[in-house]
Amino acid sequence: MRVALPILAALCPGLAAAQVAADFPTRIDVPESTFIYSATQTLTGVGDDITLTVSGGRNSQYSIDGGDFTNDTGRISDGQTLTLRHVSGFGSLVETNSTVALGDQTRRFTSITPEIDVGGLPSLSIHAGPPVAEGLAGSATRQRFELRLSAPANQAVEVELRTVAGTADATDFVPLDQVVAIPAGARYGFAAVQIVPDNAMEPTEHYQVQLGSVRGAVIDPTASTAEAVIVDDDQSTACATLPAMGLCAGAAEGALASRRVPAAVAALRRAHEGGAEVPPALSARLLALAAGQGVRTLANVLE
Repeated sequence: MRVALPILAALCPGLAAAQVAADFPTRIDVPESTFIYSATQTLTGVGDDITLTVSGGRNSQYSIDGGDFTNDTGRISDGQTLTLRHVSGFGSLVETNSTVALGDQTRRFTSITPEIDVGGLPSLSIHAGPPVAEGLAGSATRQRFELRLSAPANQAVEVELRTVAGTADATDFVPLDQVVAIPAGARYGFAAVQIVPDNAMEPTEHYQVQLGSVRGAVIDPTASTAEAVIVDDDQSTACATLPAMGLCAGAAEGALASRRVPAAVAALRRAHEGGAEVPPALSARLLALAAGQGVRTLANVLE
């Protein structure tokens, strides 16, 4: 016996909820870097005036009853229509996902770019520059990353970059989510992350920058992520009021790690002013580095 779907839904209320929880149909072979729209569906079984949020892929947004697209938290009820959209990725078979939460239910919309023949394309890797000092509040510090192709490309290469928090997070750097281009014929590209300085004493911290979708190259799986190091230099400020040698030596060591001779000198000067003795090994390292950088005032500091 065949029973109409509306009758089944009435007899089995859970069926309607299960229907609502189904994902939007996947769209395949979609254009690259373009807004892709889901099918429009009428909601049933979710209730009245429930919370709606959207997350996931690039520029994920929703529209209710054909209205403006937004990613703000909203409210929706049974009988209203819902449409999702996001910007597709670029590269071969790149999958982009948007997830919408309807109260305690979630559903997903997926788009996939076409398959591209990647034979003969160069591989792409990312590499972090040397550790950088955080800097004091009000200063501007940027951490550099190098994008490296295994061979010059015959066409322009574009790649998505995004930061991933580690012991350092968005309070320590400005999150990066951008596309970087390497011109045809070139082998290198560069990106920079803005460091957020402060005057708080912190340990050395780490974060990562990852390669995302790429066009014109293939990602080297052994070097798709670069780990960056932020060295704290706020201890040298504290040495002015807390001239314990352990603290000031730590400040000098941090400054030396990023080859910042003036900051190391300042830390040791404060140690001397407090009557502390400079460890000979630290003095020798600083003198050698200072000589290489042409710093002439160091001998007077360490007399």
